[in-house]
Amino acid sequence: MLYKIARHIKTEYLDSLSFADRTGGLVRLMNDHRKGEKSFPVEVNQDKVLGDMQYLRGLTPDSTKKSIMYFEQNGAPNVVEDHNEWYGVEATLSLVCWFNYQEVDPDMYDPAYLEAQIVSAIPFKLGSFECLTAVTCAFAGQDHNDGSIFTKYTYNEPESQFFKYPYEYFVLNFDISYRVVRVCDENDIENLPVDPVLIYMSGNAAKTASVAGVSGKEYQLRIYALDGTDITSQALHEFSGEYQDYTVTPKVGVDSLFKIDYGRMYLRKINMPAQDVYRIDIPALPSDASECLRFEYIDLSGNAIVSESYFTLLIAYLYFSDINNGTLAIDGGTNAAITDVVSLAYLTVMATRGWTITKN
Repeated sequence: MLYKIARHIKTEYLDSLSFADRTGGLVRLMNDHRKGEKSFPVEVNQDKVLGDMQYLRGLTPDSTKKSIMYFEQNGAPNVVEDHNEWYGVEATLSLVCWFNYQEVDPDMYDPAYLEAQIVSAIPFKLGSFECLTAVTCAFAGQDHNDGSIFTKYTYNEPESQFFKYPYEYFVLNFDISYRVVRVCDENDIENLPVDPVLIYMSGNAAKTASVAGVSGKEYQLRIYALDGTDITSQALHEFSGEYQDYTVTPKVGVDSLFKIDYGRMYLRKINMPAQDVYRIDIPALPSDASECLRFEYIDLSGNAIVSESYFTLLIAYLYFSDINNGTLAIDGGTNAAITDVVSLAYLTVMATRGWTITKN
């Protein structure tokens, strides 16, 4: 999957740089027996279409080129998370950059500007594409220019001259994190196919959603109008372990939705009293309590959830999750009274497990 990420960075970000000339994605070592076992880098392109020979482009320095940039894999990827629908991976990619100062800028002697331009061009959050989601790319420093990055290739003497002025090279390292969707039949995806947490709000007054989750874990948040208009565009965030507030002004005359999809398994607290909430949707009950969201605190008091069915689903979920010493506040406002016999029985058991519960 790393070759997909490398090619995405190359296409979306590196190719747009003014000094970009010959760019490649992830390369591998290619041995050419016809040229006396000569070795050179060739781009990995497992998605090549018939007739597309771009993956065979030469990535060897020569004086006709302004620059060459390509990625090398630095060590094996590590699986760090494993879930039913996806698994999380961390890896490191090294971006090898070679430049011809005479073509880029004859007055340039220091590569610092070029390094800064590349690092600035590649965003931390790369989004979702080709069955990968929550893809991030963090700059992790630069290798010492000792020439070791080229030792695996059998460049001859004329080619080795291209590592001296007016030529320059450097290696930038990037920590890559991504999730692979286990079942994905499409070429591109926008969201991890999981049931989101959705909170519906009415009215034109400003709304504040306060959430807390497992520190350091990422989640995708979007706040939007019921007609699909973004109020806060979909983006990746990171839980801090403390409450994080999102205050927005709704689109006039249109209800608002607060949505967390992937990363929602790390959500622990929702604090939204008196925010004109009239509905909450949570994932369906899983077959095992260990797969439930581990809610510890939910305050939806003083709202307008008049349909008891939303509360019965929420209570069943909290009961099934086996969490102890939580807080559930669903009283006040025009919230529905709890009359369902099963829900009342669940609340009684939850109280024996240390839950603090207030209800109508």
